[in-house]
Amino acid sequence: MKIKVKYTRTHDQRPLVTLDGGPFVGVELTLERLHALAQMLDQVEHVAEHRPVKGRLWMPATSEFTI
Repeated sequence: MKIKVKYTRTHDQRPLVTLDGGPFVGVELTLERLHALAQMLDQVEHVAEHRPVKGRLWMPATSEFTI
């Protein structure tokens, strides 16, 4: 997956990042939201790593996050 990152600023001179590519289409994130997204993706990775993927305990699951 390729994601294009554009570094810019908000109208009040704060850092702003725009993500394009993969699941992102023109997503603008402040540093706070970018940090929250990174933390949530880290949590998703942790849960995925520790879920059973074989045997009778396996079952699909979904999660939803809001930043």
